[in-house]
Amino acid sequence: MLLAVVAAWLTVQQALAGSTYRDDPRNARALPDPDDRRRGPIVTADGVVVAEDVDRTRVYPEGETYFHAVG
Repeated sequence: MLLAVVAAWLTVQQALAGSTYRDDPRNARALPDPDDRRRGPIVTADGVVVAEDVDRTRVYPEGETYFHAVG
């Protein structure tokens, strides 16, 4: 019973007060937004570029050849 009450209370807190906690200036983010980080190219040992960033999007010049291997 106590577990159900705690779960209900936490759900209400997230639903009603979540934006207040998120927008509070004292709640600083430890890490920057991942979209703000620039990723460099992924190059094989023989110098072939298998992945690079173009306008914050990962592009695979070799097509699907290295797609699963480099992520």
